[in-house]
Amino acid sequence: MEGSLLSLAQNTALMLLLITVILGVTVWMPYLIGMLFIMTEVLDVVRIPLQCVRLLTDPCIDFLLDRMWPSCVDFYYLYFEPVLKSTFIFDKVLSLSTYLIDYVSSFIVSPTPTALSDTLNVVTNESNTVTKGVADHCIQSITNIINGTKPFIEQALNRYQQLAIGKTVTDRSICIAVGYIILILVSYWYLSNNTRDNLATAVFGLTAKEAFRHQCIILKVGFYLILELFVLPVLMGFAFSLSTLPLFKDATMTTRFIFAKTHPASFLFLHWFLGTAFTFFLAWLIGFFRQLLRPGVMWFLRDPSDPDFHPIREIAERPLMSKLKKICVSASVCVIFVFTAVATIIYVIRTISPTIFPLRWNLSGFSGKRSPFSVVPIDIILLQVGLPLFIKYYKPSAFIFAVSFHLIKFVSRQLRLTSFLFGRRRVKEEGTLIYHTWSAWIRGVEPERYPAIGSQQNVIGDEVTYITTGQLLRVPSHDNVPFDRLRRMLVPVDPIDLEPINAIERELGHPAATGPGGIEHNTTVVYAPPNIRRRLIFFVIIIWLCFTVMFCSVVLVPIAFGRYLFKDVFKVEEPIHDIYSFSSGIIILTTTASFVRYLYLLYLDIKHQPTWSERKIRLIRHLKKWKRRGIHWTWFITWFGIVIPLAFGTLFQLYVKLPLSSAGKDAAMIDIGAMWSTGFSCMLVGHWFIRAGPPGQAKDTIEAVFRRGIGKMDIRRSFREIIGPLLVVSACGAGLPFLVAYFNMFIGNLKSPELRLQLIQAAYPVTFLGIVTFYLGKIGYSFGRQVSDSIRQDTYLVGQTLHNHEH
Repeated sequence: MEGSLLSLAQNTALMLLLITVILGVTVWMPYLIGMLFIMTEVLDVVRIPLQCVRLLTDPCIDFLLDRMWPSCVDFYYLYFEPVLKSTFIFDKVLSLSTYLIDYVSSFIVSPTPTALSDTLNVVTNESNTVTKGVADHCIQSITNIINGTKPFIEQALNRYQQLAIGKTVTDRSICIAVGYIILILVSYWYLSNNTRDNLATAVFGLTAKEAFRHQCIILKVGFYLILELFVLPVLMGFAFSLSTLPLFKDATMTTRFIFAKTHPASFLFLHWFLGTAFTFFLAWLIGFFRQLLRPGVMWFLRDPSDPDFHPIREIAERPLMSKLKKICVSASVCVIFVFTAVATIIYVIRTISPTIFPLRWNLSGFSGKRSPFSVVPIDIILLQVGLPLFIKYYKPSAFIFAVSFHLIKFVSRQLRLTSFLFGRRRVKEEGTLIYHTWSAWIRGVEPERYPAIGSQQNVIGDEVTYITTGQLLRVPSHDNVPFDRLRRMLVPVDPIDLEPINAIERELGHPAATGPGGIEHNTTVVYAPPNIRRRLIFFVIIIWLCFTVMFCSVVLVPIAFGRYLFKDVFKVEEPIHDIYSFSSGIIILTTTASFVRYLYLLYLDIKHQPTWSERKIRLIRHLKKWKRRGIHWTWFITWFGIVIPLAFGTLFQLYVKLPLSSAGKDAAMIDIGAMWSTGFSCMLVGHWFIRAGPPGQAKDTIEAVFRRGIGKMDIRRSFREIIGPLLVVSACGAGLPFLVAYFNMFIGNLKSPELRLQLIQAAYPVTFLGIVTFYLGKIGYSFGRQVSDSIRQDTYLVGQTLHNHEH
């Protein structure tokens, strides 16, 4: 805003030049190279030498087949066949040749039953024509194959050459891809060891070679980023789409392929979006477990927040094939995970409850009709109002974190993995209890005492014996430790001196000790029970099953409950969209569970009081508190949920919708539901502008009224400073233009209903324009006064006006 127009024009021209150069280098030049390569007869390089060779080989082959082959066959029949017939293996050779004819014929061409039987009869009855029939049959079959595939090959070649002059996106994209392939092959030849020290260096020099090598590195990084950010998400999205086919009605693999054929751009974008969202979900899940578990448990997964993690540098430095191998492994693991974690769950749920799927996800109304469930945008209101309130008061993220933490701790205690996963050693998990009797096992008898941590002592009792098992491991203490792929990171150590048990590892040290801080900063010692790998596998499976059950319960149970409400309670015959079923079910079930939990806590609070009088006082206190909250919520819902939205909707109806409607019966029709939803939206937009705007009286008033929440809002101040002024302004805005129009109708003695309606329609926009003109004039007058005062002070009152320069 403060620079010159010349610098702006220069920057704009520079940006346009850079964009043009980038498009020319990355798109136009590969397109030209690919187009020229396709237009040139590249196959002539192979076809012309072959034609030259055929000039020499065809006469030789014709002489062998026409002259030499019949002579060899006649020589065989005259001299060798009588000798073979005299031997006892001739019948076996004949049957073997019959089998070979049938087998070869089945691969070369699919013979008809008649032709095959004729061939067998010829072989069986006329043994002197076996070889000749086989040769003729094979030659004829090969000729038929060549003649059948020749039109297809010619058509494919014609289509390939038409790519260079094609105008579609597919044709030009293939030309660009061919250009990039040519550039990659030329670059590979140019940078190969065979030409590094002779031709390339002599023609271009070392500087050009280095510049070209840098461009190849940029191309390699871009290629890897395309694979990582586009191809892999599309593949995961396609796997996710195939896994969720039972969720949608009439969804099959055929419909997916038809959609991909008819709408390729939408197909790629939707599957890329699904794959990207699923990738972000996996990243969030990994970060979630990093918060729950001990630092260093997931050392094998690189932490993106690590300052030493440079993915672009790693792509540029590592060989391309190793990165491709890594991408292929990652893609395979992700696809297997999608099919295992998503498809298996969906098919198991469909087997258990066949009525829950497919989901009712019809966006066109009831049973394909264009009749919406309600003219009120319930889904938008729930998204804009209900969801923030739900998150604010119920705090689902904190609840999920707490439940997950307690679940993981419980499972880790049962599998004796608390020290390995959380870093806190428990003496009960570092040994095994051996019960002497069934009664002791049933009663869960514990030993009289437990040994000290690290003492490696056994406690023998009458009913139960505690035997120390397992070992200690030195493991990474954080996720950013250096590691060696050829060495193990979980090193067994001696329980006394905490040194590695293996002599080679004791000499080499822990692989993570090479990082900053040494072994004390990068490693820690934890307890590992016997068969720790199996226990970790069981831990992952149990946690996955528990999380799956929790997720399905949170999603499917509210949907089933909402469907029951609409179908059996509200008697809605048509199927309702599952977003309404889920919203109704989750709100009712969560509210009911929260209320039951509060009643339970209330019962415990009252029960813990020592006397009946104190219990009565505590009960009365709770009742008063909920009475106040009920009054406050009723006040808030009545005024801010019903009255003020209706007032705003009435103003919108009068000032916007009424002047734009045609004169007639439709102009006087009022829909309360639509008017309320419009007013509610206007109230939300106004509240957002007030909160996002600069500090002012309206913002301070709202913050003062709702500082302690809706349950403790200041009712009197809300009516005095918010509700009352809004109602007065709404009544004046709705009534004064009507009174002016009615006065004009009375003075003008208008009798026509259409003229009266037109006058009322014109009254509101004229009033609005008058109000806007008044405020614009007021703002202009204030701005003019400020300008005139500034000019007067700078021109005539220099040195006569005192100014405060302290601030």
